[in-house]
Amino acid sequence: NGPLAKFPYPKDQGGQLRLTTSIHDAKINYQEEWPLMENLNGILTLAGTELQMQVNNTKILSASIQDINAKIPNVLEEDPVLFVNGNISSKGETLAEFIDQSPLKERKSLQIIKQINLKGPTNIKLGLHIPLYPEDLTAIDGVLSFLGNTIDSEELNMQMNNFKGDIFFTRETVTANNITANYFDRTVNLTIPKIQDDESEYILISGDMDKSFVKQQITHYVPNIIDEINPYLEYLSGQGIWQARYSLDANNTDDTLFITSDLQGIALRFPKPINKDALERLPLTLEIPLSDSENNSLIIKLEKLLTAKLNYTTDNDSELKSLAVQFGSDPYNFKTSTGIEFRGSINELELSSWLDVLNEDSAEPM
Repeated sequence: NGPLAKFPYPKDQGGQLRLTTSIHDAKINYQEEWPLMENLNGILTLAGTELQMQVNNTKILSASIQDINAKIPNVLEEDPVLFVNGNISSKGETLAEFIDQSPLKERKSLQIIKQINLKGPTNIKLGLHIPLYPEDLTAIDGVLSFLGNTIDSEELNMQMNNFKGDIFFTRETVTANNITANYFDRTVNLTIPKIQDDESEYILISGDMDKSFVKQQITHYVPNIIDEINPYLEYLSGQGIWQARYSLDANNTDDTLFITSDLQGIALRFPKPINKDALERLPLTLEIPLSDSENNSLIIKLEKLLTAKLNYTTDNDSELKSLAVQFGSDPYNFKTSTGIEFRGSINELELSSWLDVLNEDSAEPM
């Protein structure tokens, strides 16, 4: 409707152009990087120079997608861009497949969803800006929402439930700071710091701890040595905060979980120098192996005081093979593979009291 000279009437200037058609059970390959849209039903409208498609429902893989709006604001411009916005509802298994078949697989913190065996409903609010001519990288802006999921990962040796919160992602960055979950009947918080392309990606998990929680973790991750360590847990009391860091870097070939705490709130009643009240800080680091090696090592570090290494086997006849302790802050270089080794220097050591502690039959908390 309008003079031919003004055709195609961009933004209804000088006239109007409206073409509308229905789409039924269609397939759309909107970009090679992304999986096909299938079973698509909606309405395609050309209004002047704007091409718009409103999709009532469609599927990508087996994931259901609702409320998709796709448009090219100006089909005649030199470098047209396709804008796509929609909500993808899926189960955890389908989500892992969708990530693996899209550019989202470039983000290791999203790729880990394949490792954690995520189950339950999820939702992705996804926005794409797709350059058409010349073809260029698609800009991505999205929110991945967890809706009370469960995690049961053999690879990470970790189980969680009631997993809730959001991961915000673009092609360049991933971040999350509001994810919560139940872990050993305790609430924990998960964080993915904002990470750029050239930085190593990692996940942080934090929560509270006390003696019973420490025992649960040792029993879960290194059950082979719980009998040897259990008597010494009586020397702990109070409640503190812990944080675990798991690297997603491809170079993390040893699959180690790093757990840290300043131990504030935890009283240690061992003989000196490992003796503190609950208000004092004493930075602790645990390096827990997640591999299935027949022989593993648990590393315990107390800042400036000592580093201990416990070697143990993981077969059916599992046992603690050796204990090595390096006193002081010097780098450790343990040589023993069996037995007990002590190295380094320290200003004060209550040797007789420690001998009592090491003799679990007569050990009593101080």
